[in-house]
Amino acid sequence: MTTPSRVPPDTPAFDPARAAVFAIGIGAPVIACLLVGGPAVALFAGVGAVNALFTDPRRGVAARLISIAVAMAGILMFALLGMTLRSSPDLALAVAIAFAFPAGLVPPAFPYLSMVAKLLPLTIIVVATGIFPSGHVVVGFFVGTVFAMLATIAEAALRRIVPYADPMHELVALWRGKRNDLAYAVAFTAAVGLAVYAARVAAATHPLWAVVAVLFVMHPDPDRSMRRIAKRIGGTFAGVVIAWTIVRFIDSPWPLVALATVAAALLPWGMARGVFAGTMIATVFLLLLFDVGMIAQGGDKPLIFARLWDTLIGTAAVATATYVLSLWHRWRPPKRDTHEMPDALEPDHAAMLEPDAHL
Repeated sequence: MTTPSRVPPDTPAFDPARAAVFAIGIGAPVIACLLVGGPAVALFAGVGAVNALFTDPRRGVAARLISIAVAMAGILMFALLGMTLRSSPDLALAVAIAFAFPAGLVPPAFPYLSMVAKLLPLTIIVVATGIFPSGHVVVGFFVGTVFAMLATIAEAALRRIVPYADPMHELVALWRGKRNDLAYAVAFTAAVGLAVYAARVAAATHPLWAVVAVLFVMHPDPDRSMRRIAKRIGGTFAGVVIAWTIVRFIDSPWPLVALATVAAALLPWGMARGVFAGTMIATVFLLLLFDVGMIAQGGDKPLIFARLWDTLIGTAAVATATYVLSLWHRWRPPKRDTHEMPDALEPDHAAMLEPDAHL
C-alpha cells in the first residue's frame, strides 16, 4: 500500500486524454450548433457542455451519468425560477443572493456539491436579468450537456482515472453536519450581495461576473482567500489581454471556435496548476465563446475589459467580507476547524489522493 504524498508536484503533468474529453465534449457541440442553429445556440451549447464537465465526479459511468444529470436538472429548475422572476429583476437578485447562503455552507472539500451550489444562484441571475435571449437557450444547453456526457462516459469506459468527487459521500457528510461555520456562510452571502450592489452602482455591464468572482474566490481560510484574490485578478488580466488580442484580429467564428476548443482542452491542466492558470485559461475560453455567440452584434469586444472590471469589483467584495470575518473570528473563534480542508480546485487536493484510491 502506498502512502499518499501531501506535497503537490511543481508542474502537474498534461493529461492528453482528459484534454480530449474537454476538447470533444465542448468543441463538438459548439461546432455542430454553429452549423445547424447559429451563433446563439453554439454559445449555450458551450455553456451547457462546460457546466456538465465541471460537475463531472470522474468516477464510473453510472456515477457520472447520475451526477451530471442531477446537476443539469437543478440548473434548469433554477432557470425556470429565474424566468418567473424576469419581471422583477431586483427580486431575482435578492433570491439569488439568498441562495448564496447554502452555497456558503458547503465546504470546498466537497467539490461536486460546492460547484452545483454555486451554479444555481448564477443561473437565476443569468436568466432573470435578461442578459441572454431565451429562444435557443434550452436547445443549445441540452445539446452541449449531451455531448459532454458522451465524452466523459467514453473516458470512464476506456480508462481508469483518480476520482474527483464522491457526490453521495458529500451529501451524507453534509447532512451529518460537516459544513462551514455559519459566520462564514453569512460573510459569503454578504460578499455576493456587496458585489451585486457595487456592480449596479458602478453601472457594470455584467454584474454576473462580479458574483462569479466572489463565488469562486472566497474561501473559509482567510489567508487562502487573500492569495486567491491576487491570482484571480492576475489570471483574469492575462486572459483578457490574450482574448482581446485574438478578437482584435479575428472576426470569423470558425477560427474563434478552434481557439476556444484549444482553450477548453487546456482547462483541466490549467485548473490543476492553480487559480492563476485556471482563471487565465477559463477567461480566454469564455470570452472567445461569448464572441462567437455575439458575432452577429459585432462580437463582445466592448465586454472583454468589462470582465476585468467586474472581477475587480467581486474580489474587492471578497477582501472586505474576509477582513470583517477575520475580525469576527478574533472575537468569537469558530467552534470547529473548517479552514484546513483541502480545496478541490487547487493542486494540493490532487496530491492528497492516493494514486490507487479509485481501484
